[in-house]
Amino acid sequence: RISKVIINAQDYMRWDSGDEAARRMAIVQLYACGLGRQSDLARAFGVHVNSVQRYIADFTRHGMQGLISRSAGPKARWKVTARVRAKILVTVLTEKIDGLEAIQKRLKEGWHEEVSLPSISRVLAENGLCEEQPNGSPYNEVTQGELFSNEHVKQLPLAFDGERQMHGRSVGDGAINENDFAHTDQARENHLMGEARVRSDYSQRQRVYLDILEQGAYNAYAGGFLFAPLLNRGFYLSALRDVINIRTYNGYSLEELCLTLFYFDIFGFQSLEDFKRAYAEEFGLLIGRTKSPSHFTLRRFLHAVRQLDKSEELIDKFALGYLSHGAATWGVMYIDGHFLPYYGTGLISKGWHGVRQIPLKGSYNFLAVDERFKPWLFLIRSSAEDLLQKIPELIDKVKEIGLKAGLSRERVDNLIVLFDREGYSAELYRYLVRTEQLRSWRRSGSCS
Repeated sequence: RISKVIINAQDYMRWDSGDEAARRMAIVQLYACGLGRQSDLARAFGVHVNSVQRYIADFTRHGMQGLISRSAGPKARWKVTARVRAKILVTVLTEKIDGLEAIQKRLKEGWHEEVSLPSISRVLAENGLCEEQPNGSPYNEVTQGELFSNEHVKQLPLAFDGERQMHGRSVGDGAINENDFAHTDQARENHLMGEARVRSDYSQRQRVYLDILEQGAYNAYAGGFLFAPLLNRGFYLSALRDVINIRTYNGYSLEELCLTLFYFDIFGFQSLEDFKRAYAEEFGLLIGRTKSPSHFTLRRFLHAVRQLDKSEELIDKFALGYLSHGAATWGVMYIDGHFLPYYGTGLISKGWHGVRQIPLKGSYNFLAVDERFKPWLFLIRSSAEDLLQKIPELIDKVKEIGLKAGLSRERVDNLIVLFDREGYSAELYRYLVRTEQLRSWRRSGSCS
């Protein structure tokens, strides 16, 4: 059968009735030539006007290729979802069922899941439970040798080898067996104490999951567990507790909400709306909960923190922690200012964007880094202020923090400050001269 378009008693186009791409092309060409409106074409071809709009847009972006129908993604029962993958791993690791056909039978009878042998083999290979087979090999001949052996384990070991060393070998690398601790009771006791110390860095729920993880469980965010000892022994959470007077919010503690924001940044989420892509059940393990907070809860929590108006107090607290724990080095301070454009709806003054050379709404980020270029202090201020005004303020602030960190007055005064030409000013140099004179008077005892 042939379909055709007749305009003014003349054939305009012909195509096979089953050729959907040609029919769409006819709609696009009639619209492009001004021979019909979108609503008229939709009525004439028996399609919805939204479809006509989509055809036109696809042709504009991709040409003829945009009008060719593509088959949708796999929708058969063998498609391996996270739930099906978990059932396969439970069947193998918990129920100790070996053999692809036996696993397939168990999935069908016990879980009512029809999964193909290649899919089962692929899941096992991804989790290090069998060798991946070359293309074309029959899957019913695959053997899963050494399923429950610790050799060639592909999961990431979370033993933190630097914490526990025995006879030059790590406890967590599988090289030490029971006989290694038979020499003395003290060696065994040291090993158990090291094990307990490392596991204490994790919450109870995280420790349960780590045991499951070693057997091949899957979690997209399991790499975040590597930061748990660092956070547990650092000053990140303690500084937040000292400054922010919000103990719980929407059922989550302050620590849980702040840890969520920490891992939010670690895993590269660009915005709170982007956080909707996270698996709440998997992300929740990082904070020791069954589910992580929603992006609505995080947004409202940040709004509550903003109302406390303690941002600079928190910045100073972190700077003191950096200096006290050796994360920042005293002696040299580099200062610079960076303009941060603002594209929101609130009222905010305009500043000068130094790169684009145009005025824009925004704020200034005045940043201080040490001699290893590690940032440890910053100020976010209105665009009405400039670097010339902030250099003396930053100098006074870092000296005050240095004294709180336990540095001597002489070492605090011997601070080298570097800045670019934006800070060159007679007023600034007069301030620096007065500061130097005050320091000389203090040394000579002339100033009490």
